[in-house]
Amino acid sequence: MPDARAHELAKLLVEYSANVQAGQQVAIMCRPETMPLAEALYEAALGRGGHPEFILDYELTDELLLKKGSAEQIDRTPAVPKMVFENFDVLFKIRGEANTHTLSGVDAKAQAARREAIRPLLAAQLAAAPPASCAGWCACIPPWPTPRTPT
Repeated sequence: MPDARAHELAKLLVEYSANVQAGQQVAIMCRPETMPLAEALYEAALGRGGHPEFILDYELTDELLLKKGSAEQIDRTPAVPKMVFENFDVLFKIRGEANTHTLSGVDAKAQAARREAIRPLLAAQLAAAPPASCAGWCACIPPWPTPRTPT
């Protein structure tokens, strides 16, 4: 169960920053390390009548794709995040890295190719964002330590 800090931050994000309304589709993109906040966001969105969905963003998949994926796989624009940007009313993207050096051993050209492949996601996100205020799109890093993955 999320701790008090997660509940307080989730309430602020859901009620003020994104102003989640009843019936809205709410995506919560998170890493395993940020689950306490993600769970609290899910609960808070439910409390406001939203329809929350989890989308797990696992850093190991980035490393595996870049080290073992083909050029075609690396160059592919991810379908699920694109669908979220185009169809959901609210997006919470929670960042928190267990290992900030995960991609340090990955070829720089592969990383550059992947950045180019996900560029359309930014365009889709900007096109779908609510005008002017951008209410409904929230990115945050929990202001408390996240667990570290053993190395």
